[in-house]
Amino acid sequence: MAIRYQYPFQKPYRIGTPFGQKGTLWKSGYHSGLDLISLAAGGDGKVYPVAPGKVIRRVMGDVSYGNYVAVQHEDGMLSLYAHLKSIAVTLGQDAAYDTQLGVEGATGNVTGAHLHLELHEKQYHYPATIDPAAFLDARLGEQQAPAPQPQPEPSPAQDNRPDAYARQAVEWAVAEGLLRGDDTGNLRLHEPITRQDVVVLLYRMKSLA
Repeated sequence: MAIRYQYPFQKPYRIGTPFGQKGTLWKSGYHSGLDLISLAAGGDGKVYPVAPGKVIRRVMGDVSYGNYVAVQHEDGMLSLYAHLKSIAVTLGQDAAYDTQLGVEGATGNVTGAHLHLELHEKQYHYPATIDPAAFLDARLGEQQAPAPQPQPEPSPAQDNRPDAYARQAVEWAVAEGLLRGDDTGNLRLHEPITRQDVVVLLYRMKSLA
């Protein structure tokens, strides 16, 4: 099931520690999430789900994650939001795009306030192996407005049929030799006119004067 994804901050933010950075700070040997730091004035680091789902974990005071929330999404993905200052949802609650999960904080094993975001497939497992930035950027790219669909070319019969208000003018232009069709008799009435077409028309009008 394809669903729309978004980043968890609705106000300006910057990227902190990226997914996959190696180091001894983490038991896995690498950073298994994406750190986002809110730049909103007044410390308004409100956190929202990356997609609609159900709150399946609501934990306070974890040694590593601090206060955190996990949301199960309709397409089977699971997202986790760690180090929250406060949590604004309850266990089992349905979370929409605009449901505030909590506020960015510095709880758990951290060196400063930020949101630690993890993505898992189907269920939580440590360490996470999905890069949240790559995942979200790919989904956001897919969600762009589709390109306009090309319109079918008019058939010769359609392209010889003038609009009602132009019928008399077309008949006159054909009779006077100003408007001529191609070798198949197609008048190409619905094609865009080029500067060359304008010059040809003017030349024909001059020859009739």
